[in-house]
Amino acid sequence: MDGALYIKPSEINCRKFYELELCADFDLDASRWIDVLSDENVWGNSWELNGLQFGITAGESPEFEDEVVARKYSRIPLYYDWHPEFEDYYGFSLSWKKYESNSDLSIDFYTT
Repeated sequence: MDGALYIKPSEINCRKFYELELCADFDLDASRWIDVLSDENVWGNSWELNGLQFGITAGESPEFEDEVVARKYSRIPLYYDWHPEFEDYYGFSLSWKKYESNSDLSIDFYTT
């Protein structure tokens, strides 16, 4: 693994929650989608771009199925619904490494 981050939202206090998503300074739509990344209470996707494989997942609560959705084309996971009582589950995992093959599961294991 070349790098990994865990981004944990904190102190989300708002009257109306719209959505919470990650943004990138590169064109994710230019990347090649590889596969879905999922495990118990975690969902996301992996891609390949310019020789790098990367994955992004978002944690979900065990009670709701509507919190995490994906953008239509980029498939980046984002929070569409927020339940304050389950915010301990919420957070984004991002990992990346040199691309080896579509069957390399190290990104999957690291982000889920």
